[in-house]
Amino acid sequence: MTDRSEDLAGDAPDDDALRWAGDDDLAGPETRTVRRRAGGAAESSTADAVADRDLDLDDLDLDDDSDDDLGEVSSARRALTIVAAVLYLLIFVGWVMSVQYTSSGSSQVVVDVSWQFGEFMAMASAPLVFLTVRQMTSERPLRTALLGWLVGAVILLPWPILVLLARGAA
Repeated sequence: MTDRSEDLAGDAPDDDALRWAGDDDLAGPETRTVRRRAGGAAESSTADAVADRDLDLDDLDLDDDSDDDLGEVSSARRALTIVAAVLYLLIFVGWVMSVQYTSSGSSQVVVDVSWQFGEFMAMASAPLVFLTVRQMTSERPLRTALLGWLVGAVILLPWPILVLLARGAA
């Protein structure tokens, strides 16, 4: 195998091709490339700094028990996701039932099409809110996901079917 510094020495024209004009002006002092030409060899201060740094893998604690904590959080998140999925499935079914019992009551095409679009959006909103909260809170604390799903469920309650059920019970 060849030494890394020998490989860098032979790639000077290629190294120049990978740079943009003005890169040295934008780079900070840690990343600014300092070129030395001694006998045709080109080296960068960044490459020297990385090569001089000793990476000691013994200092890393790979046997840390943080995986157990991560597993507990993930199982709690999984359980909350399942509960929220069932809740949002019930909301979806409630809106499907609401759509069947309500109508626009108009004979105009524009009103009827708008009403049907609103019904479609009411049914589609439950899965969309569930997936949006799940995606946006995947890296956040569990209570953030819980709060998002609760707020969404309160907003998306299928009120038409709830009114019909309340009238039937009375």
